[in-house]
Amino acid sequence: EVRDQVRAVMEEANWQEAIEPDEKICLKPNLCIDITFPGFVTSPWVLKSVIRVLKDRTQNIVVVENDTWTSDAEQAVCNSGLMAVIEEEEVQWCNLSKDRWVDVPIENSLVLPNPIKIPELLTQCKLVTVPVLKTHGNTTITGAVKNQYGCISKGRLAYHEVIDRTLVDINRLFKPVFCIVDGTIGSEGNGPKEGNPRICNLL
Repeated sequence: EVRDQVRAVMEEANWQEAIEPDEKICLKPNLCIDITFPGFVTSPWVLKSVIRVLKDRTQNIVVVENDTWTSDAEQAVCNSGLMAVIEEEEVQWCNLSKDRWVDVPIENSLVLPNPIKIPELLTQCKLVTVPVLKTHGNTTITGAVKNQYGCISKGRLAYHEVIDRTLVDINRLFKPVFCIVDGTIGSEGNGPKEGNPRICNLL
């Protein structure tokens, strides 16, 4: 049922217009914590469904995530069940923390340094983001904009107190071509790593 609904939502949003045939895609779930907890991380059922839709147009898909200052992306992708999806769907996995990083300019930055180091892979792919519907302790609700926060170094914790302006900079650096928010199970409370699961059944 989730797979059918993901396809219907993506078709309604004309996802094909964003992605050329055989294009390289970086698929960014939300893996902010390395324990299994519904509503904190992108669910395996949604990630699998998105991958299957994207495969209609390209097989060149890399699922990406970055270490945080408190959690390891390798543990997170395994503990969440997402590695099982990656292996079953035969797509690639990349821990951005272990990839090559390059300097890129960000002119008229509000908060971030110019230039700033980002993973080189993200300069070579189109970005599709699959965040989770949740509230956040430093802002209100982050929707489809904060998942890109995980694309800069784990020193990003320093920007939490100015998160709204930081998100403006980050979304100028990383411009997803398509976003689908996993609201099957969301989280409400002092997010992104605290709060209570909320079954919302939304995409």
